[in-house]
Amino acid sequence: MKPIIKQILFWFLLIFIISAVLTQIVLQFQDQETVEIPDGFNIIFCHARIRCRACIKMESLVRRTLDEIKNDSGTKFQLTTLEYDIPANRTFAKQFHIGTATVILLEQKNGKTVWFRDLTAEVWNQLNNETAFVEMLKNELKKDRVPQEQ
Repeated sequence: MKPIIKQILFWFLLIFIISAVLTQIVLQFQDQETVEIPDGFNIIFCHARIRCRACIKMESLVRRTLDEIKNDSGTKFQLTTLEYDIPANRTFAKQFHIGTATVILLEQKNGKTVWFRDLTAEVWNQLNNETAFVEMLKNELKKDRVPQEQ
């Protein structure tokens, strides 16, 4: 191989490696703003930064359920979407053992969690049956909230 081609390949490879490293550094610090969970009753839809069809469908069903509840009774719930895999939300993800798309029901008072319910199993079990998913979430939202230990 000619020396000029070797030199071009070397510089190309070096630039590629440097840009890959810099991209990772930027991604780590890009989304540092932590999502604030407001006081009151919250529905938190958790998803990864890169979203699959199932995550998109799950969020759509959560929003559909909330729209139906709001139309039926005027009741309002606070919906928060949260990327569990960004550094700023690691503490939240660790606290609630989040490692996949899910829905967390959570009540906050004075910035402290007083009640929560992890619906991971339920949302994944019902994801392929939209009617069952909506009904399951409506039923979960109607249940009494008893304070739990975290």
